[in-house]
Amino acid sequence: MSEKTGKKLKFAISCGGTGGHFYPGLSIAECAKGEGDDALLLLSGRNSAAQRDIADGRGVSAAVLPQLPNPKRKPFTYLSVIFAATGKCRDVMREFHPDALLCMGSFTALPAFLAAESLGIPVFLHDGNARVGRANRWMSRFARFLGTAFPAVNGECIKCPHEAVGMPLRPELLNCAKMSKAEAIGILNRKFGADFSPERNVLLVFGGSQGAEVLNRVIPEAAAAFPELQVIHLAGKGNGEKTASLYNSMAHICIDGSEEMGLFYQACDAVVSRSGGSSVSEILYFGKKALLIPYPYAAENHQYDNAAYAAKEGDAFLLENSDCTVEKVRSVLGRGDFFAPGERSAKLAKPGAAAEMLKIIRQGIGLEKVENNTEKAGAVK
Repeated sequence: MSEKTGKKLKFAISCGGTGGHFYPGLSIAECAKGEGDDALLLLSGRNSAAQRDIADGRGVSAAVLPQLPNPKRKPFTYLSVIFAATGKCRDVMREFHPDALLCMGSFTALPAFLAAESLGIPVFLHDGNARVGRANRWMSRFARFLGTAFPAVNGECIKCPHEAVGMPLRPELLNCAKMSKAEAIGILNRKFGADFSPERNVLLVFGGSQGAEVLNRVIPEAAAAFPELQVIHLAGKGNGEKTASLYNSMAHICIDGSEEMGLFYQACDAVVSRSGGSSVSEILYFGKKALLIPYPYAAENHQYDNAAYAAKEGDAFLLENSDCTVEKVRSVLGRGDFFAPGERSAKLAKPGAAAEMLKIIRQGIGLEKVENNTEKAGAVK
């Protein structure tokens, strides 16, 4: 049990770069706002302006920092820009006066981290994958706590207390109206002009922002062996029309992308997707069976570790990208249990991840008292 001191938590969240860092950070900020706390997002990357607009639309404050190049591709440019970005972070933090900094991973977090260290601001970390990334591993030497989306496969490399707290999911998914498959399909048919039947199996396919090409090519051909199957396929920007032509007469909804993920998850019986941290966490939350095909070019092959966790502990099947053939996909789709509820996966879901991370930060800086010294609370130094 714990007890709040009554003081509001005021903290900054470094969550720039890809959506895999931004949206979990935004989710934590929205959770904090709902609990009366104050969060400021620190954004760095080519999508920063758009991300700031999204945050503004949610009533969350955000500051845009100088864009950092990839340190692997442009190491000298990165080193020169990082000083300017760190100085900007120091200015922002001096004005905002945060009690703590939460870094959501990636090299874009380093300026915020360096600024916080120089100002004596406590640092907390979160990593959205089973394999903790290089930046977080290095920053863990100085951080008070690192929360992970899944149990860390390289926990021996983490130098601060750590625990699998889950992935902070988008509130629109957590709070989407719960409905039956029949209700979801009814809405789906009206919105997309489809004629799906709730009596037949529905497969949801998506490849994320990268690496959809293999799924777009293989899945339609594999699905053709099951003419009663209905498919929702998010093919990626500019790929919807071309991929739709591959389904021929099968019942399908094939589009570039959509913000209707909550509806799609509730309408489907199973999923085929890449295995980014957010995607796997969403699949667990909605309790779906899944065929996970890790994107092979993800840093340190971390998508493989996410998929391996879901396959070992949940209801997922792991198929490596090099093995993603029509025959192997068909063998999974043809399993008698593939379209059954993912009960084991649902038990792995951690829908309270954002609130849990906030609680740990409060405890770590003394804003929330720990009455019973649990192992978790005692771990935060």
